Amino acid sequence: MSRRTSPDLAARWSWFHTELTRAPVTGVFTMGRAVGRYDLRDRVAALRRTPAAVVLTTQDTVCAPRSQRQLADQLGARVLELPDDHDVPIVRPAAFATAVLTGIADVRARAGR
Repeated sequence: MSRRTSPDLAARWSWFHTELTRAPVTGVFTMGRAVGRYDLRDRVAALRRTPAAVVLTTQDTVCAPRSQRQLADQLGARVLELPDDHDVPIVRPAAFATAVLTGIADVRARAGR
């Protein structure tokens, strides 16, 4: 489903637009560049013993799917794939919520809770 035709996005457009305009555009770009340069790969190994799940968005244009998969592999995480872009929480909130809840249940089970 295209984000342009998503009934979920249409229903939330007013809120989404307000959120997008809360920060100056230059601030958003500055934050995006900083996040893009931040590299945690050398610190992830210490987390491998902690149960984890990753919701991987296979059509993501913001965070490359290969980077998401690399993080999941380094964590030893369960991967829950969604055939969506980075905006899936807004465009398909039910699918995203299902993936997150599935991941939480899996982490809880592996943690013995």
